[in-house]
Amino acid sequence: MSRYVLVTRSEASLDEIRAALAPHAIEAFAYPVLRDAPIEDVEGWDRVAAALGSLRMIAMTSARAADPFRRGALSRGLWPTLGTLPVAAVGRATARAAEAVGLRVELTGNAGAAALVGELAARLVGGAAAVHPCGRDRRDELGEGLRRAVVPVAVYAMDTTPVAELPELPAEPPLAVLLSSPRAARAYAAAAAGRFAGVPHLAMGATTAAAAAELGLAVATLAHPTPDALVEELCQICS
Repeated sequence: MSRYVLVTRSEASLDEIRAALAPHAIEAFAYPVLRDAPIEDVEGWDRVAAALGSLRMIAMTSARAADPFRRGALSRGLWPTLGTLPVAAVGRATARAAEAVGLRVELTGNAGAAALVGELAARLVGGAAAVHPCGRDRRDELGEGLRRAVVPVAVYAMDTTPVAELPELPAEPPLAVLLSSPRAARAYAAAAAGRFAGVPHLAMGATTAAAAAELGLAVATLAHPTPDALVEELCQICS
């Protein structure tokens, strides 16, 4: 492999990154340290059903949540109502995933979940709330910022991929390692065992950067969690 970036995501999630890197003759190597796991959040869906009358928005912080949220709502007879709520999405990929299942995106933020809190707070007044389809091991940035105005429901889960099932790491080091979440950073550090310790590590958010720093990794935070921001950072690394 020639010039490449190691990304702690699956092959299926790298299309946008690959498209952004291609003009610069840089490849993306998928190193999916986390993988899908089955989940059934009965209590979470019960909370959503109980709060249905007060829900005014869907706060979606991961593209992975869109399809299982729709399927879970359909199976419980909640989709006719939930499907009409506008979405506040973190990132363009999440917005597109929401639109792909028939939802209407009203807000799109590119600076992480915490940055979306202010805009949501202005809309969630007078007892109004937002449903937050999320991962089982979510960081509760929305809940902390909006207190009781968020109703979380776990619609997906990610477990650590056994090292034996990960692809073999290339012999030559990457230009950089892109860390997609705090859990991914920890799983990557355990799996790679310091193999690329001297390579620049890039985090897709401040919490991910903090987790990587705690692991002793030299890490920089992307200005925005987008493929374009990744390209800009790589240009600086290569210059």
